[in-house]
Amino acid sequence: MKEVESGYRVMLGGKLGRHPRLAAVILKMADEKQLWASLEAAIKFFMENSRNRERWPAVLALFYRWPYLT
Repeated sequence: MKEVESGYRVMLGGKLGRHPRLAAVILKMADEKQLWASLEAAIKFFMENSRNRERWPAVLALFYRWPYLT
């Protein structure tokens, strides 16, 4: 028998297009309560720090240095 964890992996900041970027893992294993709390925090962060029509990666780039873009 094998015990299996169930939950959500919370990732933030990915994008597709000409210059794709992988999302960063914020929480490896989250229950539903943690999932909703992280979603609310991410939306609040975006609303407080974004400028008009700015996208997630641009806002996050101001506060977080992506290790694979060096």
